Amino acid sequence: MAPIVYACIRQMFKLWTFVFYNTTELHGLDNVPNEGEATMVVFNHGNGLVDPALLIANTPRLIRFLAKDTLWTMWGVGMLVKQSGAIPVFRPREHGAKASEYNEEMYRAAFAALHRGECLAIAPEGVSRFAAGMAQPMKTGVARICMQALDSKPGLRIKVLPVGLIYTHREKFRSDVCMQYGKPIVLDASRLPPTHLSKDERDKLLFAQAHHLTEEINTALQALSLHAPDFVTLRRALTATRVMLPLGTKQTLKEYTGQIRAWMGKLTPETAAVAQCTALDQYQHALDARKIKDDRVRRFAFAEPSFASPLASVRHFAAAVGFGIIALPGCLAWSPMWIWLKHKEKLLLTNNGMTWNDSVAELKATRSWLVMVVVTLALRKPWRMAALWVWFGVTVRAYEEHVAALRSFYSHRRLSDLDMPAITELLRLRRLVIELLDEMATADGIKAPTAAEAAATLVQPLFLSTLFRRTRQKRDWNEILRTEDHNTFEYVP
Repeated sequence: MAPIVYACIRQMFKLWTFVFYNTTELHGLDNVPNEGEATMVVFNHGNGLVDPALLIANTPRLIRFLAKDTLWTMWGVGMLVKQSGAIPVFRPREHGAKASEYNEEMYRAAFAALHRGECLAIAPEGVSRFAAGMAQPMKTGVARICMQALDSKPGLRIKVLPVGLIYTHREKFRSDVCMQYGKPIVLDASRLPPTHLSKDERDKLLFAQAHHLTEEINTALQALSLHAPDFVTLRRALTATRVMLPLGTKQTLKEYTGQIRAWMGKLTPETAAVAQCTALDQYQHALDARKIKDDRVRRFAFAEPSFASPLASVRHFAAAVGFGIIALPGCLAWSPMWIWLKHKEKLLLTNNGMTWNDSVAELKATRSWLVMVVVTLALRKPWRMAALWVWFGVTVRAYEEHVAALRSFYSHRRLSDLDMPAITELLRLRRLVIELLDEMATADGIKAPTAAEAAATLVQPLFLSTLFRRTRQKRDWNEILRTEDHNTFEYVP
């Protein structure tokens, strides 16, 4: 594969993911092995083809993916997969008993690539799935490839690089992503069984080492991603984080998701934290019933003057109208595409079931990208092409501000419409959650904000200071282009 072709694919994916996601945070890039070092990238796989697109766009090494062979026959996708130098994997679900025979060539290609010091990538889960955690148990294929490659070339060193991908709302336009590159697991001759043993004995030991390596990879990926037993536990951890560490985007996405991970460990069914889980469920249910979020209740508790003022509602409504007028022409032009994508999304889930919701972001991003490329090329003249993308950028930015202003307006109105007993009950439930969680927050990994940090979140940023940012500065990492708050990592229709 020509490096120039891969460079073009990388730049395309950079623009594609930049448009679809509001923020892509990168951490640990210094852990990526140098060029020429045999590397196997492993990652949690919960967002279809978007996962490899993000890895190609942001990893400084040229990556060759081991991917299911059916991708080669998909229109458009097949060409990209082939040009990116991917290696086809034949799965039993498509090829039955012949899969092992067909995969002989895959093993030879993977061994040869590692022997040349190239960088391969594969998802140990073996399948993409929209779930609260990774598929368990993990497939041993990654480890077996690495161990057999080591065994087939004396002196070879392979670095297994774990990469955690965390999406706030993976299927939603302008949501956020955190990518963390972990410390590589170094494989060398010390992992191999002694050469004086018989072939059968060595094969047994290699098999055992592959299982041990799979567990190492599993542990590394769990530390870099959000691996919960179910969405209920994940939802409780999200609520706990938003109540106990209300810093919004004044903390990085890595810090935010790290706190969620820490609370997950405290609120799993095995911990028997019944009182805490019950209090979190009751409080979040009360918030959902009134369609407000914890930050609004917290601000009311602090009696924030700007929040209590009716002028705040007027200001937010005026901003929503103003930005809506700016975004309207572009939204009208884009509306046929939006309607078509919603139809395709509904069709995808109706025909294949909810297990296919990991393909929703892939569907939205690829189809909208292809339409934009076709329209751009149809304009022919460079200035027209540039004007289209500027118009698109202004529309997206204005629409984000429009939705944010509407969300704030509705939040003010909903809270002001509550009677005093309802507000008192919300404040009581919030205090109860804090009291119960304070007892658990002394453990390592659970952070509490300082008084100054908590007070700083009550200060509204100057309007013009946020308007001219390249991407919108959210107040909360959980925000999406909806007027209602969705306190979940689950699929939101």
